[in-house]
Amino acid sequence: MEFFDKVNGSKIGESMQIYHLSSVDQKCKDTLHISHGNNSDIDIMFSISLSVGQTTPTFSLYKIFSYGEQEDNIYEVSDKYNIVHLFIHTTNNSNDVNVI
Repeated sequence: MEFFDKVNGSKIGESMQIYHLSSVDQKCKDTLHISHGNNSDIDIMFSISLSVGQTTPTFSLYKIFSYGEQEDNIYEVSDKYNIVHLFIHTTNNSNDVNVI
């Protein structure tokens, strides 16, 4: 995640969260939960990459932008190459920025 000042657009920080999938089915039937938290003074860019292991190349890339308070909703997002679709659940039920 990269954090940007809403007033002048300058980058003010970044954070990384790594998740390892233990099992993958052809149709996952799960969503990635994203929250902007109580951070009305920043914009957030979530960068998501998928691979089949820590040492294998990335096969799918996503960039998701959050500009403030989000509706409780589910979105289908295609990757950069329009091959793999990811389901994102945006929510305001968290005080912190997070990806679950």
